[in-house]
Amino acid sequence: MEGRYMRLATRIWRDEKVRELSEEAKLLYLYILSSPHSNMVGFYFLPDMYISYDLQWSGSKTQKRVSELLEKGLINRCPDSSVILVPNYLKYNTIQNKNQAKGINSRIKELPDNNLIEEFLKFVKVYAAKHFETIVEGLGNKRETVKEQLGNQQETNPNTDSDSETDSDSETDSDSDSETDKDISPTKHFGENKCVKLTLEEHNKLEDRLQDKREEYIDRLNDYIQQFPKKAKKYASHYHTILNWARRDGVIQSLEKEKTKQRKKDKEKKEMSEFYNNVTGGN
Repeated sequence: MEGRYMRLATRIWRDEKVRELSEEAKLLYLYILSSPHSNMVGFYFLPDMYISYDLQWSGSKTQKRVSELLEKGLINRCPDSSVILVPNYLKYNTIQNKNQAKGINSRIKELPDNNLIEEFLKFVKVYAAKHFETIVEGLGNKRETVKEQLGNQQETNPNTDSDSETDSDSETDSDSDSETDKDISPTKHFGENKCVKLTLEEHNKLEDRLQDKREEYIDRLNDYIQQFPKKAKKYASHYHTILNWARRDGVIQSLEKEKTKQRKKDKEKKEMSEFYNNVTGGN
């Protein structure tokens, strides 16, 4: 049975982040890069149930290994939509022609609403600039937002902390790319010692997800970085690290349950109000 092809870097096994992964997380990473559910840009819908079924894992094992990849910054994921993004995918799996760009545009439009689209379009702007207009056609405000953020800057590479994803021509690229590539998303420093790096968008999202627990987790990560600076270097994404810690502590699950209960109460209250108005005629 024929399938699509993608380019994989031979130096993946020398990458520090990959070497630090558990054996199961390494398998998951390779699966995400070559998944039958993936597409030509590494930006696709991948719920846990797909992973569990394909790898014959339990749900808890899947969640644990996904969290491991998120902490290393090897993937990004929208927790609300199960859409994932492999940050450096387009850097090596280049878009060859306009027909491919049109196909990508169609695939993106089929994705559930997610919080990764703007980040993805920034990678497109850097690694597939000549196809940018075709890929973003019909995406509305997201297109203009990315244009406004990038402005007339000189094009620089987005965050490529790991070059593990791709490129069979690995000898032509410097192994120090991960140190020289720059993140085009502006970050701010938080915590008592300003050790925690977050974009303003991530900071706001943490407030939405963690509510009054946000500062507690920022301070917790700040203290960890202060105490164990070498170990903390493995946390490529402080945003995902905080979310994963909160998830492991059961904080996110608890808050989601409260939100669900509140939404149910609000719905019941609204229905009762509408019923009362219908019965009384609004008097």
